[in-house]
Amino acid sequence: SAFTVIGLLYGEGDLEKSVKYTVQCANDCDSTAAATAGILSVMKGWDNLDSLIKDQIIENQYFKYTQLTVNSAANVCTEMIQEIVKAQGGQVAKVDGVLSLVIPEAAKGATIEKYTNGKTVTSAELGSAIRYTDEEMARLRYFKDPGFERCQNDGTAQSTVNSGYGWETSLPANVKIECLKQTSYSGLANAIVTAKNGTTISLSNTTSRALQKNTNYEFSAMIQVNSGFASEIKLAVWNNAGTRLRAGNAVEVKDGWYKVTFSFNSGENTVLKWGLQLAGKNDTDTVRVDDFELRVK
Repeated sequence: SAFTVIGLLYGEGDLEKSVKYTVQCANDCDSTAAATAGILSVMKGWDNLDSLIKDQIIENQYFKYTQLTVNSAANVCTEMIQEIVKAQGGQVAKVDGVLSLVIPEAAKGATIEKYTNGKTVTSAELGSAIRYTDEEMARLRYFKDPGFERCQNDGTAQSTVNSGYGWETSLPANVKIECLKQTSYSGLANAIVTAKNGTTISLSNTTSRALQKNTNYEFSAMIQVNSGFASEIKLAVWNNAGTRLRAGNAVEVKDGWYKVTFSFNSGENTVLKWGLQLAGKNDTDTVRVDDFELRVK
């Protein structure tokens, strides 16, 4: 927050200069610089932004790890602002077709509460109360890069190239990473697997995270197939040696992006690989895959 304030204070209202000051404060400077640019851009308004900035904004492109575009994110912000104004006793109305907000005087006297984060918790507070709830545990993801956002290297998902990002494949030539092509379910990237007649292609994670023995898990992914798709897709689980232990039923073919799931029990295994298998029935079928999830069931 201080780095953003520094950029705004010393940038003299110039967006590029303000962002540079924030970046030069160092540390994790991408989000702080984005905050500086976002606040200053809102103050200036779209019409007053330099074309160099506006030309870089793709309205219908998803932000990483989300299904939000520039326009839909702006709509969410506008809705939240209206809710806050109303909650503070203000009014929201349209004047000559333009959204107008009446801010109550009392709202300026907001209470400043003491802030406490995980780094300042006292030893007395580090008791049984600070634990994940069952609901929070159910939301935990086990993947290093579930949506292929970091697998963009040379455009090919090869184990030698991308194993550091959590994925490997049995046939590198038939698995690509599509990035900035507006083909993903969310974020900027997705994998695309192409079938070859008579071959089976596997795409599996390399994340070594310990699982619990004899525990039920639910594994899912978002997929999209081509029209007339005739090949066979299964979600599967392998041991570390690469032996397939369990596989789901063949995935039903549908239009557009849709979610597929596979439930399994870990048995005596504490480390497993999980992913997708495509058994080719011709040389033209493709399946796009994005947003893998593994949760305790």
